[in-house]
Amino acid sequence: MRRLNRFVNMLLVIVLLSFLLGVAVFVRTTTAAYRGDRGFTALPLRFDPDTSSSEYRAPDRDVLVTVRGGFVKGLMENDGGRDIVVRALSPLPGLRVEGGDIGGLSLILENVAPDFYAKRAAGGALLMTKEAVNRVRITVPQGAGGVAELAPSDDEREFPFVILGDNRDGYETFAEIVQQVNGEAPAFIIANGDFVYSGRPNQYRLFDEALSRFSATVCTVPGNHDIRNDGRGIYTMLYGPSHYSSEIEGVVGGTV
Repeated sequence: MRRLNRFVNMLLVIVLLSFLLGVAVFVRTTTAAYRGDRGFTALPLRFDPDTSSSEYRAPDRDVLVTVRGGFVKGLMENDGGRDIVVRALSPLPGLRVEGGDIGGLSLILENVAPDFYAKRAAGGALLMTKEAVNRVRITVPQGAGGVAELAPSDDEREFPFVILGDNRDGYETFAEIVQQVNGEAPAFIIANGDFVYSGRPNQYRLFDEALSRFSATVCTVPGNHDIRNDGRGIYTMLYGPSHYSSEIEGVVGGTV
């Protein structure tokens, strides 16, 4: 009988420890800071809403990167150094790289439709390769002069777009919506806020993973749920300013 009691007590201790460990893991997962992809380092947001532009000067080389219709989001470690990560806030962002050491500079442009963007940015001085459904790598060729630029042309007056929002915790349903929207091949998507329920890091992680599957530019604007707790800082790190505007062939779209 004593052996049985001892075994039961030991079993209860193991169950209790397992429960406490599970609680600790859950708390850490839901509250730990979400910093995006591995190897990514966010930069402080520098964005001029009047011109919808952003600038970044690389500290390790004499290079100035200017983005129109987007912002410099951060740096991504790679095997040979670091890529400059740019997030588009419009379907046709422009890029300008200038300085004395621009050859070989590598940028990752995210939140674009690669085929849609590449077709309208052809003929520029920068090299472009598709890396994902919503991301391209842009490289300045060796031997480039002091300035290299991409200035996409918006040569279409008719283009499809999609408006959605208020998905909060419906991540499984949202994944189905992503597939449906991609099937429509829109030029861009307007997502009008309330993406997560209470601004928690783990909620943003789940939403960001789903959002990265869109094959078009997603123009986001935060809702009141997104900025709860520390959500405003996470939103800014991932998606940039809460107010911006863009123009396509005379048709203006903006966030308020």
